[in-house]
Amino acid sequence: MVLKTVNISFTEQTLDEIDKFAKKEALSRSDVLRIGAKKYIRSKSNWENISRWGKRFAKGKKIDADKIDKAIAERRYGEK
Repeated sequence: MVLKTVNISFTEQTLDEIDKFAKKEALSRSDVLRIGAKKYIRSKSNWENISRWGKRFAKGKKIDADKIDKAIAERRYGEK
């Protein structure tokens, strides 16, 4: 595996949180960010897969999938 170096900016507070977490878990700052990015991508991908499945299921049951999406967004993000 070839590693690439990137520059990224954080607030001082966020960087302090990352560093404290890294120290507590005996990880490097890079490890924490790498693991976090992978988990975010996996979680987002899983959510999209669940959403697609839900839409197909709703369509088969003649349920309005748009209403379900709106209800989930309202609950998840406080959107209206």
